[in-house]
Amino acid sequence: MPKRTAQSKTHKKVQQAKATRKAATDGTAKRPVGRPAMFQTPEEMQVQIDAYFASCVPTFLRVDGNVVPDKNGNPIVEYNPPTITGLALYLGFEDRSSLYEYKEKKEFTHTVKKAIARMENYAERELFNNPKPTGAIFWLKNHGWKAEEDTKADVKTTVRFVVSDDEEEKEPEDE
Repeated sequence: MPKRTAQSKTHKKVQQAKATRKAATDGTAKRPVGRPAMFQTPEEMQVQIDAYFASCVPTFLRVDGNVVPDKNGNPIVEYNPPTITGLALYLGFEDRSSLYEYKEKKEFTHTVKKAIARMENYAERELFNNPKPTGAIFWLKNHGWKAEEDTKADVKTTVRFVVSDDEEEKEPEDE
């Protein structure tokens, strides 16, 4: 009996191969639709992501090869913070939505989430290092963080009506 099973599996593979060849020659074969994937593996993408973050280091502003000083003589620093759009463009995508599409692919989810977490880390550090952290706060709010304000108010009000000098003060009646 085992011999028949092996023969039937082989027969099935041969039939599938014939059907594939026939479809290829008569034009009924399914062809992939859309643009080919930019990255075949998460490891390939991770190499490019690491290169992007390496390119985000601050540099000194230079003109004709010379460092440009500010009015106090200190070199002017050009900041190049990591951004979602910056990463998407560096990876060769046309916009950030393509990066989010890769995030939805099971094999790339961890890689893209980790890259976004690195950007969140940058924004968090800006909250402590920057005297005006408004941009960092805005970025974090747009990526799921919440700013909660605890507001508590106890207000008691007393209202008295005076109709005229002749009548007594009346307390308002509850309706």
